[in-house]
Amino acid sequence: MAKRRDPDRAFASVPDEPCFDSVVVHELTRAAYDSAECPFVDCPATAEYAAYTMQVRSLPAEAREAF
Repeated sequence: MAKRRDPDRAFASVPDEPCFDSVVVHELTRAAYDSAECPFVDCPATAEYAAYTMQVRSLPAEAREAF
């Protein structure tokens, strides 16, 4: 994962282990949201917003600062 991360992307400065863990949180959030009924016009965007929010919130403080 570390070798494939783009140095120009938002998570490039986050250390490898918390970055990996945050991706797991991101995907679990998407999976949990997948079964929710969509009350909005654009639910894929809503699911991604929730997933990225939870991903960043799951980072330890020092990794969040790097982000």
